[in-house]
Amino acid sequence: MHILRSMFAWDRDDALKFAASRGFGAVVGNGEAGPISSHVPFRISRTPDAVTVQFHLTARNKLAELADGKNPFLLIVSGPDAYVSNDWYATPDHVSLAL
Repeated sequence: MHILRSMFAWDRDDALKFAASRGFGAVVGNGEAGPISSHVPFRISRTPDAVTVQFHLTARNKLAELADGKNPFLLIVSGPDAYVSNDWYATPDHVSLAL
């Protein structure tokens, strides 16, 4: 996603609240052959010092091999409003045009 204006940026607390309310996303890790991803339900636990995302993987899931406490994971959470097509705007001057 290309964010053009700061008005679209979320602060950390709002982003975590949104993710927690959705409870479903894609977890991505970097394996030897490249990125590995799985869609998972998750729970977010928060303390003043840390944010923990809890989710379950089967033992045969390639991400489970990376879950050693050293490899970072990325959690991608989208909602029903995650993408707005250029076709949905009333006039063409509201978005950049594909060339």
